[in-house]
Amino acid sequence: MKNQKNNQGFHLEPGDTVLICSDGLTDLVWDDEIQRNHPLEEDMKLAAEALVDLANERGGHDNITVVLLSMPKVEETGKKRHNLIDWLFGE
Repeated sequence: MKNQKNNQGFHLEPGDTVLICSDGLTDLVWDDEIQRNHPLEEDMKLAAEALVDLANERGGHDNITVVLLSMPKVEETGKKRHNLIDWLFGE
């Protein structure tokens, strides 16, 4: 990702992943564990579930919300998804 000046956002590059989560995850799973988990996981749904499972194994004392958004890799941009739900869940 290349940051734009003056904190005006950033450009996502092919293959970049954005994690949006609640403190229910970050209170129990460290940044390096999150980073190690999801980039290796091709199935984004499974990656999100694995992060939630890990937080729950450590007590899950708060609501745990995880959303992973991934930019398609260059070789994937020609593939078409059948519908929005398939695209959102990586099916």
